[in-house]
Amino acid sequence: MATRIRLTRMGRRNRPYFRMVIADSRARRDGKYIEWVGTYDPMKSKTDRVTLKEDRIIEWLKNGAEPSETVKNILSDAGLMLKFHLDNPHISDEQRNMQMQKYELSKNTASPATKNSPRFEKVESEPAQNDPELAESGAVSEQDE
Repeated sequence: MATRIRLTRMGRRNRPYFRMVIADSRARRDGKYIEWVGTYDPMKSKTDRVTLKEDRIIEWLKNGAEPSETVKNILSDAGLMLKFHLDNPHISDEQRNMQMQKYELSKNTASPATKNSPRFEKVESEPAQNDPELAESGAVSEQDE
């Protein structure tokens, strides 16, 4: 039996709420499921959106359950896909700790672009009066002369 970790929709109209469940891949989206392992509420603030049973999710991933694309993105944001990847007997404890520290640092230092960043600075262009091509076309008014 192929199992998937996927979202089932709950809530009412215009107020979606999702349960993260382990289900047979042949079952309907909101149909029968094997185990409930978390929730996702897109209407809440970013820090409160996701609740996960991490130990159960990692156990199911070890047993071969495949996450859907959306669930994979949620698990990656929570750091569970990295933990699952690092749970390998061929990776030493030092490497595992180093990778987790890198992840924590990148998670804490990453911030969205703000209006003060160079990407959003206004570019000051030269006055159009000094451009001879615009003066010939009549685009620049002759107020100074």
